Amino acid sequence: PGDLPLFNSLLNYRHSDGDSLSPEASVAWAGIQLLSAEERTNYPLALSVDDLGEDFVLNAQTVVDIGA
Repeated sequence: PGDLPLFNSLLNYRHSDGDSLSPEASVAWAGIQLLSAEERTNYPLALSVDDLGEDFVLNAQTVVDIGA
């Protein structure tokens, strides 16, 4: 039906080498302080997988009224 979204969930896979920054990135961030950060989504269910090389982090965002 036309009133339903094409997708109702999102899987986001992000690969990085952990917290290591390149020398160029370190220079770019010099003197900058992060005050706040927020992740938002328009999907009722969003799962992000952060692959850090040795470990991984799962982050699930859901709407309050999602059922089991």
